[in-house]
Amino acid sequence: MEKTKNYLRQAISEKQTSAVALALHSKHKKEFFYAGTHGHEGLLEKNRTVDEKSIFDLASVSKIFSTVNLLFSAESDKLLSWDDPISKYFSSFPDKTVTIRDLASHRSGLPAHIEYFRKYESQTIPLGDTKHLLDWICQSDFPNKGNQTYSDLGFMLLGLLLESLYGKLIPELFYEKITKPLDLKYTGYVTLPHAPAPARMYGFLAEKEMFVATEDCPWRKKILQGEVHDDNTWSFGGYAGHAGLFSNLEESLKIFQLLLQKTESSKTFQVRKLEEPGIFSLGFMTYPGLRPFPGPAFATAIGHTGYTGTSAWFHPETKTIVLLYSNRVHPKRTDSRWIDTRLQTHKLLWEELHP
Repeated sequence: MEKTKNYLRQAISEKQTSAVALALHSKHKKEFFYAGTHGHEGLLEKNRTVDEKSIFDLASVSKIFSTVNLLFSAESDKLLSWDDPISKYFSSFPDKTVTIRDLASHRSGLPAHIEYFRKYESQTIPLGDTKHLLDWICQSDFPNKGNQTYSDLGFMLLGLLLESLYGKLIPELFYEKITKPLDLKYTGYVTLPHAPAPARMYGFLAEKEMFVATEDCPWRKKILQGEVHDDNTWSFGGYAGHAGLFSNLEESLKIFQLLLQKTESSKTFQVRKLEEPGIFSLGFMTYPGLRPFPGPAFATAIGHTGYTGTSAWFHPETKTIVLLYSNRVHPKRTDSRWIDTRLQTHKLLWEELHP
């Protein structure tokens, strides 16, 4: 992986990101690579070199590592069917035809994103109060009906569904179904002081310096470190169905392997068919939607990307898992160079693995 490693070191030198962590796991190889520091020089009170204990904000990789993982658990526990209409569980949901599968595959018609945090920013709603979230989602209309449109709102709703099914908040569910069985030490939701008390009981605690920094947030007025980057998730208390999970590289690999075991035992997943345009399937991004891939050889791969500069994917034919973590939003989210760097990294890696 020397060419790949040198390419990532170059990205750090160009200040596309300050931190990089790469995991490669296949039938014949297991390797971890770390480079950079938790923040750019001079921006953090205490800075650390990236290593196996460095904890990253996974952003939307949370969707598969937590929410989809828990949905497969709920299927196994016979609490849901992927083709159940969401109105079976939430009678106020206005479109009676939308199913759990539609939400997970981003076919519900819900908007991509709404800045709910503005309601908290203006102090219209107290921080951490999510009792109106279901109503907000139901009132958002379905502007993308009939199209596959990536929607955070759909995964917020799936998070609410899981909480309703189990009678527990997401941090507790994640702890019971994933953290405890896998004996994870560096993974979880960093719940905030304004989160509900039951969620705070299962919040993930670690020294601030262990977390890789993200954005110099313009409305929180500080560099975020050990505090979720996603604005809506922060307002909710640090957790939601679409974002909020933190983890290091090695524990992330364990979570992904657990998730893949669940897909293998799920008849629904095994018989699924990709509908055009085939970008999302039961919560996973697929090629060409998941853009870390070198080309059509990866047409069957599944995974997800995260806004903070994270990505995870699995290639079934070669049984290869690659995790690539960075903090490309540090200190500003406007630098988008990492998106192309991520694609080029995977091209280089594929060429080195298959010369």
